[in-house]
Amino acid sequence: MIRHSFLLAATLLLSACDQQPAPDLNVRDGWARATAEGQTAGAVYLTIDNRGGTDRLVGVSTDQAAMAMLHENATTNGVSQMRMLEAVDIPANGQVALEPGSKHIMLEGLRGELVKGLRFEVQLTFDKSGRKVVPVTVVGASER
Repeated sequence: MIRHSFLLAATLLLSACDQQPAPDLNVRDGWARATAEGQTAGAVYLTIDNRGGTDRLVGVSTDQAAMAMLHENATTNGVSQMRMLEAVDIPANGQVALEPGSKHIMLEGLRGELVKGLRFEVQLTFDKSGRKVVPVTVVGASER
């Protein structure tokens, strides 16, 4: 009986040590550049602050476009290319910036032009934190 109690206590102690704190996410500064007439694609940029444990951004959506997806610009052997990402890791007590020339949210099949001053929402889906809705403001094409 003592051995069984000891094993149970040891197992509980080890599992408690292995647990990470929950993520504590704040998503801010959502923006997109204005598009040219007839342009059917755009991008959204934002910053994710985390004051807790790790998380992953696993999905994005918006009513502003037929499709929204996570993308990354990368240079390999001097050639720049854009590739789709399955997820973006959010480090514990860290920050992730989705910004021009790097990771971003790609919008395909825009349902209308992105004009300066337009506001719309993007829904982010996180592995642990669930869904968060982020307001996005369209800025002029030469801004930011």
